[in-house]
Amino acid sequence: MPQKDNLKQFKESLLLSSLKPYNTHHMQSIKNEQGVAIILVTLLIAVGTILVTSIAFSTFISGRTYGMVRTNVQGEYMLKSMFNFSVALLQKDTNATDHGNELLGDAWGFFFKDSAVEVPSEVFYSFGLEQFPRVKLRIAPTNRKLPIFATFSPNNPPSQVSQSWNEIFKRLFEDIVDFENLPGEDHLGYLPNHPPFSSEECLSNYVDYVDSNKDSSRSHPSFDSGVEDDLPEDTFPAAGRLQDGGRLSNFDELGKIPGFTPERLEAIEDFVTVRGDNRVNINVVKDSQVFDAIFQGNVNLEDVRAHIETVAPFTSEGDFTSNFSNSVKSLSSLIVVTSDFFEIECQVSYGGNIYNATAYVEKSASPPELEILWNRSSDLQS
Repeated sequence: MPQKDNLKQFKESLLLSSLKPYNTHHMQSIKNEQGVAIILVTLLIAVGTILVTSIAFSTFISGRTYGMVRTNVQGEYMLKSMFNFSVALLQKDTNATDHGNELLGDAWGFFFKDSAVEVPSEVFYSFGLEQFPRVKLRIAPTNRKLPIFATFSPNNPPSQVSQSWNEIFKRLFEDIVDFENLPGEDHLGYLPNHPPFSSEECLSNYVDYVDSNKDSSRSHPSFDSGVEDDLPEDTFPAAGRLQDGGRLSNFDELGKIPGFTPERLEAIEDFVTVRGDNRVNINVVKDSQVFDAIFQGNVNLEDVRAHIETVAPFTSEGDFTSNFSNSVKSLSSLIVVTSDFFEIECQVSYGGNIYNATAYVEKSASPPELEILWNRSSDLQS
């Protein structure tokens, strides 16, 4: 049957992926067939557990409501089943480090790709659905990106701003993303006559947005100050309103801060996160611009790239910094080799509709709690 052939191809792709050549430094041997079986069995259990409930409920309501409602319920439950599957894979990861490579034991690494991995619709074949869905999934550590919340910590007195992180973000905004050549006027209408906000002003405005006082702040002693003094009172959230000790609830909330225009947000989205760890996992960074922002001016960037290409994955922060000067070693507090917070993106095409959702989960939490952002615009590639 064609369905069985496609499922067989999916299994083979899992196995081939785990057999791809990989840097042999710190190589650990695993049973590749066993790793494939773990992924497939976990997937089938996760899908079955929720979809059986979905189908029963859909059968109950089908006599009283339209078929569209039934389809919507099933689409939503398929999304939930993919999130449960992702959490189950993360819980099976017992490695001391996180590198996102399934060859070294990170089963979730099969879904940590540049574009989302399509799950064969035949996985759903046994569950009595009226048609096969198209499901795409990506599991990614949040600390593959630069944590903007690390620039300011309300829980880190007496020095609440991090000069190191603010300098890193200034480099990202000015030298890598080129903020100055992107629209930077006040898109929110607070200060229509203000000139385009500089990178320094944007970072200070961020501090104004998340701190507890109502005065303009500086994110760095040498940076331009923010504009909170010039705004109507209570324009920014009151103290304690923001989640997680001053962190934003999602990336799009940066757009509520003067200077973070839609064009600038689009330019930095691949490199900046508002969730998770306040250090970057050097093993899972996929964009060289992240490393460039951290190390530019401290070391020859070509040496950094060559070191990563030759040695990665790293087992400790010192494993990475040992080949470099003290200027790089001084940045060791900004990097790590593990990941605890993950972003899960899923897209389900079913019944003529497309369902998108993003979830965040802390791997070490017991039990892990999923925070699901429904109907968020998905950037999963085709």
